[in-house]
Amino acid sequence: MVFAIFLGALAAEPARADAYTVAYDTVQATEYRHLSNGFLGSRVTVGQVELNTPETNHVAFAGIRFTFHQTDAGGAHATGVGAILYGRATNFSGGVATGVTNVEYWNANNFINNVIVSNAAVTPKVFNQSFSLITTNDVLDAYYNFYIDQRKAVIVSGGNNAGAVVDSPGSMANGITVWTSDAYGNPSSVALGPTWDGRAKPDLIAPRSAQVAASPAISGNTTTFTNSSYTSIEGPSLSTPFVAGAAAILLDKAMDAPALSNATDPRVIKSILMTSAKKMSGWQKGTNGTADDATAPLDYRQGAGLLQIKSAYDLLAAGPQGTGGVMRLGWDFATISAGQSFSYDFSLTNALSNGSNFLIRATLNWNVHPITLTSNLFRNLTLALWQVTNGVTARRLDLSTGLLDNVQHVFAATTSTGDYRLVLGSLAGNPSGNESYALSWQVAEVPEPSTALLALGAFAFFLMARRGRCAMSSSEKASRKTFL
Repeated sequence: MVFAIFLGALAAEPARADAYTVAYDTVQATEYRHLSNGFLGSRVTVGQVELNTPETNHVAFAGIRFTFHQTDAGGAHATGVGAILYGRATNFSGGVATGVTNVEYWNANNFINNVIVSNAAVTPKVFNQSFSLITTNDVLDAYYNFYIDQRKAVIVSGGNNAGAVVDSPGSMANGITVWTSDAYGNPSSVALGPTWDGRAKPDLIAPRSAQVAASPAISGNTTTFTNSSYTSIEGPSLSTPFVAGAAAILLDKAMDAPALSNATDPRVIKSILMTSAKKMSGWQKGTNGTADDATAPLDYRQGAGLLQIKSAYDLLAAGPQGTGGVMRLGWDFATISAGQSFSYDFSLTNALSNGSNFLIRATLNWNVHPITLTSNLFRNLTLALWQVTNGVTARRLDLSTGLLDNVQHVFAATTSTGDYRLVLGSLAGNPSGNESYALSWQVAEVPEPSTALLALGAFAFFLMARRGRCAMSSSEKASRKTFL
């Protein structure tokens, strides 16, 4: 049996309700809902893995069909997490994926033993895990990595800084690991990463404070809260459902549009969420300084940055590489073999406003493939961002080559129009066979170069295409590539 713990206690904070409602604005949940585009998770069954069940008779959960794989007592923890993930907007700001109508609940120990370890086929494709083990378990991480690789599930786990390193299951390579910010997006002063084996985590941050549906269990007094009460609470557990809800929205859109079908793959979802994230003040790859910037792809406090739901949706909806001409953002899902390199070329053509910068960011994701509980099939991929002059890579702006990681992330601010190139490589010594990867990119124009001000502004238009495929017909694209 595996023993799990909550990611910190949830504390009621009614005096700070105004500050806590802003959390939904911080991650663009409110802005996204105003689009009224209909993609709020209705096509997606969500799995909630907990140590107690949501208070299902709360009005915030009206219309939701719950499936319980075992019976546990209702509790404040699951109720608060559920309110953020799929809660309806009834007298409070509303959750993230408010269109979700089907939720399946597992107790954490049951889920680990009877789903993950058993590699069981279940309906949900997005799972929220607002719990952590009391230690790192590399065998359990291998089970999770195998499950995600085989079942194509998006599993979002919270981080726990109770120990010196990330605890399982947040330390798994193929899932999405979330750490905390305050309601306004300011990151925790405590680093979550790296993992026990030196990999960069977290992947993203999201608020630990929010207004949620209230449970009598939060105070232990059944007369204090009713089934229509709301409260403001905080705790690391609340960061995870913001990201899981965003994943449900992206999957909802991808399931609706055949042209976006590749975006149902967890690697694409993870890449898009990370590329679209907002870098907050102090963002820095690895530890302080630049010595490990090439080998540590992410910030140990922020990961790729703060979740931005509308920006992630825009990136997904832009479609995969090769579907259009001039693009400002996009993604690709393809394969690469040992010793090969692909380039993605683009031109920044818009003149910048005074004091503005182009912000270029891209994320490469691929899976670890467990062979046994102690060995993996792992291929090292790299990602670099170059400025190009006369068709030749002239100046490298950023490089990500973490040899332990299955994610690479590049970011640069520039004031120069002209040609740029993303170069994706697979090391010559990698195991034979193709590796499937997801790559997403985004360019924004922002007023200042400081990472404290990295918000999406007016996008610069650019031409992005895999090198050698820009002007080809669809049949040519399928048969010809140019390698560097």
